[in-house]
Amino acid sequence: MNKNKALWTLVGFLMIVLGFLSLGLTMVGVKLSMLLWMDWFGPLPSFMLKIVLVLGGFVLVYLAQTDFTQLNEDEITE
Repeated sequence: MNKNKALWTLVGFLMIVLGFLSLGLTMVGVKLSMLLWMDWFGPLPSFMLKIVLVLGGFVLVYLAQTDFTQLNEDEITE
């Protein structure tokens, strides 16, 4: 994942922004056309999918920015 660190970080931030934007716009009755398929399942599942989109974005950014090789070296030296 280190090779594409910037790409995965960008994808994560896009997921976060789209999720929050979709949640905010839904409160005023506007829907993003690219996320309209989420509304087919009903209000509650749509809300949960948007929350999962935001949380998935945070997880993706965290995983992209974490250096796992350094963690392994610290465990070996202890």
